Amino acid sequence: MKKHKLPKRTAKWQKKLTAREWRHLCEDAVDPGVRPTLQSIRNNREHQIKKGIECFECKHIAIKLGLEEPVNHGPKIYFDALPEDLELIANIVRRAYKLGLKKIDVESLMLDITATHLNDTPLDLKRLLDANLTDFVHDVFGIMKHINRRMGKLGDDFVPRFAAGRA
Repeated sequence: MKKHKLPKRTAKWQKKLTAREWRHLCEDAVDPGVRPTLQSIRNNREHQIKKGIECFECKHIAIKLGLEEPVNHGPKIYFDALPEDLELIANIVRRAYKLGLKKIDVESLMLDITATHLNDTPLDLKRLLDANLTDFVHDVFGIMKHINRRMGKLGDDFVPRFAAGRA
């Protein structure tokens, strides 16, 4: 592909773009060698959407320039637990797996408990691990049943017995 000399970025909106983004617009997204305008970028995105073409660079530029609204995929769910918490959570999952009360997806249960602990209801993990069978099953299977995985929160007003601060 022949490289064209890029037009200078003179307008305020053009100066918001990085050199890479400007190069993409000038060489790939709009007619090569032609100075892109906000209207040509908007038309290009409409054409891409209509044809089902997904150019992530063009989409990013359109969002950056305010020509397109960003897609909200919901809240960020945190999974970065402390190492000592992860060890306790792993032991809770092992205990649940050994009980074998119903088939358990070990990875899902690990994520469910971690998401609950970090995003919604902090758990007293040590007390949960050491809990009697009835209380342990109530909390672990209650979390599995009531977690909203898109939000990282418990639903249906379920409150684990070993929620931190609960006696």
